[in-house]
Amino acid sequence: GTRYPAVDDYVKWHTHWGRAIQAGESINKGMGGDLMNDYKDNLGSVELKRKAAWALTRIGEKRALAIFLGDLGNESSEIRHLAYVSFKGFFVNSPPDFIATAPKKTRARQVAAIKLWYAERK
Repeated sequence: GTRYPAVDDYVKWHTHWGRAIQAGESINKGMGGDLMNDYKDNLGSVELKRKAAWALTRIGEKRALAIFLGDLGNESSEIRHLAYVSFKGFFVNSPPDFIATAPKKTRARQVAAIKLWYAERK
């Protein structure tokens, strides 16, 4: 888990977590904006970011694709992998491969290929 300095921070985390669960399970497309904010402002919790990404994918919030593409360059290989899997979940045909633990130059080439692939499908 994540250690927060105050109980209010845990309450905020739980509220965001509950919103992701509710939106994903009910496929509530009206919650896309809130979920994108929760993904970006994840209160330092990778698990909250993961749950928000799951919900965004479940509701088909295509505006999240740009956020996922941006996170392919995240400092954390775990977040890079989450972003790729989430991005990939929107398509029947898979985008070019992305290896979150590859060297930086290799990842840069992979991201360029993914962005080109995506631009051809918009």
